[in-house]
Amino acid sequence: MIKSNVFYVDERLFNFGTLVPSKSPEGIVEKIKIENNNKVACTVKLETKKKTPNAIEQFAFDVDPKEIKIPPHEHQYVKLIFNPTIMASYAGMFSAIVENGEQEPKTHKLIFDLKGEGALPTIKVEKPKDYFD
Repeated sequence: MIKSNVFYVDERLFNFGTLVPSKSPEGIVEKIKIENNNKVACTVKLETKKKTPNAIEQFAFDVDPKEIKIPPHEHQYVKLIFNPTIMASYAGMFSAIVENGEQEPKTHKLIFDLKGEGALPTIKVEKPKDYFD
């Protein structure tokens, strides 16, 4: 069970870890910094989606806002949200694509996988005591 948020660079995966839905009804919110390293302002479209479009499982990821405008040589933060509603494993994808940008693969878009798990509250007994009458 992963208890913190981790980005795996080699796998291009952001893992939100395990969350008890009733403990955090608003979910987990992480900020992601999107930079514009160019001399021209840009518009970036942001999206989260299922890894398999026809999958019937519930989707627990979102991004806010869905579009940002970044001035030259500046940055903006966006909120990446994981809000599970049931006990299940969740998978998705995040994408940030520069609108009307040049098609340079390294700078035109940012895409990585999302993962998280909804869990039930549990307890752990560390030192049981026996009671005798």
